[in-house]
This record gives sequence, structure tokens and C-alpha cells, in this order.
Amino acid sequence: MQAPPTHYAQTSDDVSIAYQVTGAGPVDLVFVNGLFGHIEAAYDLPGYGEFMRPYSADAPRAKE
Repeated sequence: MQAPPTHYAQTSDDVSIAYQVTGAGPVDLVFVNGLFGHIEAAYDLPGYGEFMRPYSADAPRAKE
């Protein structure tokens, strides 16, 4: 899986939050990964793209 485009939240005090948007499912899922300091470098790790692929799919809404 290729890394999606990276966007940045509004910055304050020289701090910014990078985020990526993938998929078009009916719910939003926020995945916070504390292991990597560089969002794009994570896709260079073996298996990371395959790990993220199911979360990017047009999966049905989870049962409440």
C-alpha cells in the first residue's frame, strides 16, 4: 500500500500534527500510532501498509 498524501493541522508554537486520510467508509477511524515519529516513514516498514489496508477499506459500520 502506498502512503496517502500527508496533510497538516493548523500549527501553533512551531508544532504541527500530520495526518492522512484513506478510504471512504461510513465511519471515521482515528489511528494514533505512538511508535513512529514520521507518518510517511512508517510506510517504509515491512508489513505496515498491509496492516493499515483493512482500516482504509469501505467496511460496513460496526454494530453498536
